[in-house]
Amino acid sequence: MGKTWWLSFADGNSPGRVVLLDGEDEVVVHVKAHTMRFYRPGDELLILPVRPDDPEYALPRNRWLTKEEIASVGAQRLGDIDPSLS
Repeated sequence: MGKTWWLSFADGNSPGRVVLLDGEDEVVVHVKAHTMRFYRPGDELLILPVRPDDPEYALPRNRWLTKEEIASVGAQRLGDIDPSLS
């Protein structure tokens, strides 16, 4: 069984998008993001591991997550954690 990864996408012109993907490593999930058409031209991509004991682990996989879903497990946007990242 692979690991779970949190992918945050942003192109600077639209609100960020988040998806959870399963895969062995960052290279695998990066390729999956392209083949599943989550990646858009101009995107910057942040990939972070999600551990089974993290609340985010319970979120759905393989689709865009809504802000409400993300907030429902107590996850925060990077800008909420560190304003210099927004």
